[in-house]
Amino acid sequence: MVLTGAFPKPHNVAIVTSGWDSVAGEYMRKRVTNRNEPWEHVALYDLLTDPSRNEQLKHGSDCSDPLTIVAVYVQQDFAELVCTHVTDLLGAHQAGGGTLIDAQCKSGCHRASTYGETLKVALNAITDSDGNKLFNAQTFPLHRHTHPPSIAQQVNMAVKWTTAPWGMTPLTNTFDPTALWAYEACLARPASMSNFNIIWDHVIGICERLQSELLPHAPPAAPPQTPPAPPPPPAPVRVGKKMKRDSASSSHSHASAGSSTRAPSAPAGRVFKSVKRESDEAIDETHAQSPSPHQYEATDIMYPAWVNIDCDVDIAIAWADELYEQHIDASAQKELFSLAQSSPAGRNAAYSLMTKIFKKESEGKVIRKPSAFIHTGVMNYWDKAGWGS
Repeated sequence: MVLTGAFPKPHNVAIVTSGWDSVAGEYMRKRVTNRNEPWEHVALYDLLTDPSRNEQLKHGSDCSDPLTIVAVYVQQDFAELVCTHVTDLLGAHQAGGGTLIDAQCKSGCHRASTYGETLKVALNAITDSDGNKLFNAQTFPLHRHTHPPSIAQQVNMAVKWTTAPWGMTPLTNTFDPTALWAYEACLARPASMSNFNIIWDHVIGICERLQSELLPHAPPAAPPQTPPAPPPPPAPVRVGKKMKRDSASSSHSHASAGSSTRAPSAPAGRVFKSVKRESDEAIDETHAQSPSPHQYEATDIMYPAWVNIDCDVDIAIAWADELYEQHIDASAQKELFSLAQSSPAGRNAAYSLMTKIFKKESEGKVIRKPSAFIHTGVMNYWDKAGWGS
């Protein structure tokens, strides 16, 4: 599977981590000064406290060690530092090109290593409203490199990554917080868990704003005696017998389809409008000559076999109804229900997606590209689970 062409023009970020009191740190100081390269220097040796003594960290331990992660995450300024940098890089993405980051602590093992890995997984979680990955972030640690030729080669690879990357880093799955990097380590202390939550609340908030492209609040619903005009008919996904003309029942059908907010487990009883389907793909017969939807009355409507989540048929129907009303195409719906049937973890991820959709509806907000929203959420889960690799 070719990954380099999977997403259009992500902003490439190379995060080089080192220690100022090391051969690599000395090399980086000279390189940043003497070469015409756009480095961003992050002075972690000034911004964060050295945790090696108070936390009794082993010499050379890095972000692969849970104790090191906790020792860095408990620091009061750590979360704000990461969140600010993520926000700043959103502006860099709009400017185009790539970003070179020189993050230094004293040794490069503790603060720099943990900061670099946290920033990397946070950036790799961000996608736009079409599901395109905004960042292609990778770390290039130097704390295990002690010879100048090896150090130079590693830094040269970082520079090349920002202009001609040889791969695409995977999307970070944000649907299951317990699967995020550093989660288990941060459970060791309240302060580390608090900073973990601050960072990911910030990142997920960015993701939701970019993915949903929320429009202004919808106007108040019309009184019951004046039902709103029907929306343009979406591509139907529910199937059943062909509709019959019945203009006398149009008011009943239309009033039943009025907007209302529902919990995922409480589908509303309404008359649904649909057309006959002869295969898995929807076929709208004589669409151009068909009367408007309010002139039809549904009879014996059935749902496709893939509308199923292996636990509660009412919930499955409620999901299908909401997806239909959001004009989400059949392909995205199938992906969502397939995810819900795959495993308990997949069902939880699907629940999370549907909860967001119901929440936006209850707040009077509109998801501009709902099919892309569902597709992106499902693909994020499968990427994290290693599907297709």
